[in-house]
Amino acid sequence: MTIPTGDLTYKAGNLVSTPRKVRFRDADDPDTYIEKIYMTVAVDHENGSTEFVEFEATGMTKLFVEAQAAALASGRRPLDKGRFVIGAGRLVQRQGKVGKPGKPLLKLRLFAAQTSYDYRALDWDYLKTEEGK
Repeated sequence: MTIPTGDLTYKAGNLVSTPRKVRFRDADDPDTYIEKIYMTVAVDHENGSTEFVEFEATGMTKLFVEAQAAALASGRRPLDKGRFVIGAGRLVQRQGKVGKPGKPLLKLRLFAAQTSYDYRALDWDYLKTEEGK
């Protein structure tokens, strides 16, 4: 699903693989690196076609994705292959050697990995009995 609104474009779909971190040498200072996280998302459209979009996370969004990926290593699986995610950001033309030239790149401003789409209801009766002990 794709929803353009003002300056942001929202895209929702399933992760094709787990997020991957890429380091680039900073053009201004060759002794430092810039880290970005990339996620490939399969976006299904109403007409039955599937579009593969590359999500690029930097700044606070990158830190959030890293924290979610760390949870993946601990046994929870918030950003595993197949997870439904929503991203909002700016669609840009691909530059350099990152990704495939035909795949759109969405520079993330907002990212959600836990939505009502995959929500599992809590067992409230069980929680009440545990609380009373």
